[in-house]
Amino acid sequence: AVATFVELLEKIEAAKIDALQAQVTATRAVVDDLDLEFVLEDIGELIRETIEGGDRIRKIVADLKDFSHVDSSETTNSDLNELIEKTLSVARNELKYCAEVETDYGELPTIVCYGGKIGQVFLNLFVNAAQAMKDAPGTLKICTTAEGDSVKCTVADSGCGIEEENLGKIFDPFFTTKAVGEGTGLGLNLSYKIIESHGGQLSVESTVGEGTCFTVVLPVAGPPQASDASREERTSS
Repeated sequence: AVATFVELLEKIEAAKIDALQAQVTATRAVVDDLDLEFVLEDIGELIRETIEGGDRIRKIVADLKDFSHVDSSETTNSDLNELIEKTLSVARNELKYCAEVETDYGELPTIVCYGGKIGQVFLNLFVNAAQAMKDAPGTLKICTTAEGDSVKCTVADSGCGIEEENLGKIFDPFFTTKAVGEGTGLGLNLSYKIIESHGGQLSVESTVGEGTCFTVVLPVAGPPQASDASREERTSS
């Protein structure tokens, strides 16, 4: 009887081992199907990219908030390089497939300006550059310098360029070289008026097949109609 009982225990133990081996085999099969090893290798990179994506979204939302003040009636002391960076963040989706962006920021004094409106000007220039390079991806070069009582920014693309006979009309209202439905012809006219209202200058040079360069010059002191408070704040800062 004792021998029979021992034999029974051995059979039960063997059955348990067989069941455990079957579970191990089944688990290995699931792991192989899921390619768990590959997932574990990449999970760190996936987490990093997710965090970076979240940071980019937060930055874009913050920059868009600045653009929401485009109609603000008050001037502020602004860093032009920072305004450009914020605008590039907003325009990133337009530029990422057609242009490599190169920046060369000079050391600039803060300027008195309507920040939202200046951002609107640069957004228009960047989108126009992207459209000029959509058929042949190229380079967008942005350079800022301080020149006496003014700051200057050049926005140069390697796009299709503008015909010489059109250069004199590029800032006219409703003039556009784009296909019907792709442009209103008001973007550059509005940009010109915004820069002009700041007491600055917006000019253009272009060569067909080589690209276009817009130059923005803004006075450090700000628009002629800027409030005395803004000027005094800048002087004391």
